[in-house]
Order: sequence, then C-alpha cells, then structure tokens
Amino acid sequence: MSSVVIRGGDGNRYPALVNSEGKLMVDTELSVSGVTIENLNVYRNELGNLSHGLVNSSTFHQQVDLYGLYDSTKPAAVADGAVAKLLSDQYGRLLPGMEPERFQASVQSFDATTPVQIKAKTASKKMYITTVAVSASGAMSVRLQDDAGSPATLVDETYLAAKGSLVLPFSPSAPLVVTTNQDLDLVADVAGGVTVTVTGYLAS
Repeated sequence: MSSVVIRGGDGNRYPALVNSEGKLMVDTELSVSGVTIENLNVYRNELGNLSHGLVNSSTFHQQVDLYGLYDSTKPAAVADGAVAKLLSDQYGRLLPGMEPERFQASVQSFDATTPVQIKAKTASKKMYITTVAVSASGAMSVRLQDDAGSPATLVDETYLAAKGSLVLPFSPSAPLVVTTNQDLDLVADVAGGVTVTVTGYLAS
C-alpha cells in the first residue's frame, strides 16, 4: 500500500492511501473545507471505464449514493466560494435551478378607482402569478396591472356581477408575469367593495 497526497479545495494537502488493487482509500469522516466524506473508496480503474448509458457492466462494481437535503425552510445564502448543501424535495429529487420564493397576497378595498397595491415589488425579482381570485360587493369591472409609469395591463377588464366572484388559474408553465421591480396593482371602474387574492412565486 502506497501513500499519496490530495490537494483540497482550500489549498491544503490531505493524506490518502492507494492499495495493491489501485484503489484510492480516503479515511472515514475526513473533513475537507467543511465537507464530510464518509466511507469513500474511489475505484480508479473501474471508474475510468464507465460511460453514459452503461448497463450491466462487470466493471461497475459499486454504486455511489448521492443525497440532498430536504428542508421546508429555505436556507440562508452562503458567501461566494463557500460550501453549500445540495437541496432536494421530500422524495430525494434534486431541485433544478433556483428554488422559488412562494407567496400569497391579498387586498381588500372599498374604492379601487385609483390603483391599489396587491403585492409590493421585491428588488431584482419578477413575480410569477399562478392564481388570481376576485370577489366584489357590487357590479364592477376590475383589472390587474403593474405600477410602471405607463402601467402594463396584466389581466384586462374583467366584469363581475354584484356579489360575484372569479378565480383565474394559470398553468405553472405559463404563469402571469409581473416584470422585475414592479408592484402588482388592482384597479376598478367604480367604487365598491372588492377583494383580490393572488398566489405565485418570486424568481429572477
């Protein structure tokens, strides 16, 4: 058995051993820059022969299991260059891309003839709306818009009867999008009681 040295991501050198079968042995519970490696044997010869789509190969002697972290609370961001845990859903499926920040927001107004804010902007994020629910005490039309200098209409004039209500679901693959750094506002054509609830998520 011969010894080798591995350079870690932190620039330090860590001892390891190569046995007579050419296997690189790393000590149990070796910690490198905050990453713990448990019972890790890197099979140098075998792994060199693996390729995408390989099935039932006699060279594939050991499977390496990969685990992600499921946490219903979104973890705090780490500093640039720091170690971060892999995130998965509760079934172990790794989350693709950025995990969105989900929200629900509501507003009730008795006069929305001037814009009433439903949800305030979040810096550098877009709002992706997946559901809009509206109810009104009297007959009126309502629309949803952003708060730009020349507001963009997001849901055009929608007419409600007295004590009427409406739910608009949007597909997750085609949500209603409020552009970056814009509020989501409600506007009605006449004064009267109106309530709007939206659900969705924030993302860049």
